[in-house]
Amino acid sequence: MLEWYRPISLDELLSLRHSYPGSASKLIFGNTAVQIERKFKRIQHHRLISITHIDELQQLKRTPNSFIIGAGITFTHLQSKLHEWKKEVNNDGGICEALIDQLKHFASTQIRNVASFGGSIVNASPM
Repeated sequence: MLEWYRPISLDELLSLRHSYPGSASKLIFGNTAVQIERKFKRIQHHRLISITHIDELQQLKRTPNSFIIGAGITFTHLQSKLHEWKKEVNNDGGICEALIDQLKHFASTQIRNVASFGGSIVNASPM
């Protein structure tokens, strides 16, 4: 049996993780890592917590000195925003262009559409 949870706030997520700590639950966003674990490592997770609808993880903005990229941002969304920022007046598009170029080499379009920025860091994704 599989239990599926979809919190809509960080508070709800923290409450679920408190109730089901460690390996008692698995966080999921794009399902890319969990599917690999299931298919190739034969790992079955019985309790999944989808973090796709947590607003706090969807932050994506630019400051004069940095980019703020929420853990729940997909690579496709990031790529789209970088193209937008690159076109803005008074913006050094070099950094945007460099990131756009790197994103072209990250996985396939289908994976970039669902894989999250934070998930790839947490899972140490080599893609």
